[in-house]
Amino acid sequence: MKILIYAIAALTTMGLLLVLQRAPAYSIQREGNELTLVSDSKNYSFTYHSLPQTSIEGYVLSYAKSAGIKEGGVRAQLHYLSPADYQEYKAIRGCKAGFLNSHAKILFLIPDKTSLAETVSSLSLQHGSSFMLSGSPLAFYEAEVNGQEARIPVDARIQYFLPMHMNLNNKPLF
Repeated sequence: MKILIYAIAALTTMGLLLVLQRAPAYSIQREGNELTLVSDSKNYSFTYHSLPQTSIEGYVLSYAKSAGIKEGGVRAQLHYLSPADYQEYKAIRGCKAGFLNSHAKILFLIPDKTSLAETVSSLSLQHGSSFMLSGSPLAFYEAEVNGQEARIPVDARIQYFLPMHMNLNNKPLF
């Protein structure tokens, strides 16, 4: 019985420690077309250049939340297909993996306001939902982790994006 009590106490303590080890807070600095995210502890810094505003339409494949500064300020990952690709995807019988590997796109959402970051982090988007997102694509410029230059892997399917407005199933979300 004592072992069970100690095990429960240990698990509770570990759970509390995990809650306390959340991603560090960070500030967002914007100057012209440059967006810089710096952790309050100054251990992490990511700089992006914003490109001309655009709109993206598509259908949600998946939506995953991210912690923030340790992931370059990314608050969510939106995996999607364009409207034309989604219609083709729905018509496929059998294995769809090959189609998804060559057609699925990924948006890494990096809001420039704390309130918008909280909204993006709280969304729950369902597979197959249609969306329209407007904002600015972001070009990764530089990163620093613990005072050292950090290299960020590049994948042509991934686009960093500064969201400004989003409609889901033709209803405004933000």
